[in-house]
Amino acid sequence: MREHLIACVVAAGLDAQNVRAEAKALVEATTALRKEARQHRDAAAVARAESEASRQRREDDAKPSEKTTLQHVALVLADAGRVCARCLAHDDGVTPDDVTQQLQVIAATISIMVDHGTCRVCGRQDNVFAFGDGQSAPRRSPERA
Repeated sequence: MREHLIACVVAAGLDAQNVRAEAKALVEATTALRKEARQHRDAAAVARAESEASRQRREDDAKPSEKTTLQHVALVLADAGRVCARCLAHDDGVTPDDVTQQLQVIAATISIMVDHGTCRVCGRQDNVFAFGDGQSAPRRSPERA
């Protein structure tokens, strides 16, 4: 093999010094290309991670959090009572299904009345929800108290 390499070098008209210089240049070029490829790979990974984080934030912003929905449902029921799921959902941009789920969470610890009747907000006949026995009245504003 060694003889073959020497024969190739001689046939190409290259001396040992030129071969070393060419080999060194190839090694340096390969090292630089590997470094650049690693940087591109790292940059692509960062871009993917940022894109995923951005997508997740958009999804989180589009969907109200459970805590926010829970607080909203509790506040509306405490203030008005005998309100249908559509009206409970309307104010905060959540779906009636979200409201129903949160009502089940609330009902696990607090008595909630579910009855078919007239909604105090929209006046429709529907299932209405209220705390306790459903006799809660709207709160008075502080200036009237």
